[in-house]
Amino acid sequence: MPTAEEGNAGAAHFLNCLNFLAMRKIVMVLLTSFLILSVVYGQTTTTYFYDNISGNWSSNGVSGEYRGDLGLKSWKFTRVPAFTGTNFYKIYNQSDNNNSNYNSPSGSKVWSGSLSLNTVGTAFAYGDGEGGAGSFTVTTGKYYTYIWQDVNTSSDAQAIVMETTNQPVTITNVTGDYLNPGTAMTVTATLSAAKSAEENIFIRYTTNSFSTSSFVLMTCTGTSCTGTIPAEDVGSSADHQIYILSTTLGSGSITHSNADLVTINFNNNSNANYQMSILPISLTHFSATPKADRIELNWATASEQNNDYMAVEKSAEGRRWEEIGRVAGAGTTTLPQSYTLSDDKPLPGLNYYRLRQVDFDGRFEYHKTIAVDFNGGLSGGLHLFPSPAKDHLNVTLPAAAQQDSELWLLDAQGRILQRRVVPQGGAQAVFEVSALPEGVYFVRMQGDVRSFRFVR
Repeated sequence: MPTAEEGNAGAAHFLNCLNFLAMRKIVMVLLTSFLILSVVYGQTTTTYFYDNISGNWSSNGVSGEYRGDLGLKSWKFTRVPAFTGTNFYKIYNQSDNNNSNYNSPSGSKVWSGSLSLNTVGTAFAYGDGEGGAGSFTVTTGKYYTYIWQDVNTSSDAQAIVMETTNQPVTITNVTGDYLNPGTAMTVTATLSAAKSAEENIFIRYTTNSFSTSSFVLMTCTGTSCTGTIPAEDVGSSADHQIYILSTTLGSGSITHSNADLVTINFNNNSNANYQMSILPISLTHFSATPKADRIELNWATASEQNNDYMAVEKSAEGRRWEEIGRVAGAGTTTLPQSYTLSDDKPLPGLNYYRLRQVDFDGRFEYHKTIAVDFNGGLSGGLHLFPSPAKDHLNVTLPAAAQQDSELWLLDAQGRILQRRVVPQGGAQAVFEVSALPEGVYFVRMQGDVRSFRFVR
């Protein structure tokens, strides 16, 4: 039999073992929670732009808009100075935007270098906080779009600063009048506003899936731009593709090798590009226009063969479709035809539409897919792209924030999954969404009752 002292010692040892196991379990739970939160909330490779605009030189870097939908991965920053002179800057890859010691941001990589406006230059890598600031010349009230190549190493990066009188436009809609292979194709693009004189709108097209590409400078009046792809470049294969971009470079300066870097904004059909391909009917136009309480769909044909009817299908994410209406076709005709159908129950955010053409014998073909953003007639909405989003979701505010503003990423049940702060003077934020399950999510600005939908 053990003595009383031996029994007490054994009990104490047993309790110590239990305490050790309990503490180890707590540590493991905390570590697991930290890792989960790091996946959901942490964005350790966010890039921040520090300059002497808006007083953000020492402690408030502006987060960049990551652009992963172009061949060259890059970050974009838009700045509006309140002075005329030299804007000094540095670029940081770091985990937060609140380094109180600007010249030694612990562990982050730094890039800078003097740049001439509208000219591709070099942002030199300085390692961990070493080296002087770069610079470029600015004029009060103008817009400066800085694009930096995402090298993710300590290598030098390409960069460019492009100056525009007004806020750079976005390309909201793209249509084409494809008729036949070997027939010149006119492309029309709709802009968010009339462009600045410094901006140029280009069609970028390829006949080999962008191994090489060519450019057509579009002619713009107000918010409408048109351009024509030469007949010899219009084909019927799936590798014949186009998209629309804006830049300050001209026809003699934009090339296949620099186009990704010098692009300010672009519309590439949610990263699918627009196709130059043979259509079962000669569809010359298909568009979707948001109204106060509905979306109006319009399309036209140049000719039809055995066309019984056309059905419009809608999708919330571009994968699952439902029919929302039918319009009788013209049978067989060589005369132009126009059609209209209204979606009286549009979804908030992006709505995808496609046409299904059905012959009298029941055979059918699908035509082009388009997308339109519906905000229920309200102005000042957030712009979310791309959708569906794979790795990153970019959010653009309708105007620069008047004060620090918080954005929330919500699940379908309204639970906040991530938060981003857009500092005063900023207009963009980036959410890391690669770890989210596929589905529908929303972004809301704190204090706003509206939520804007995107698909992961």
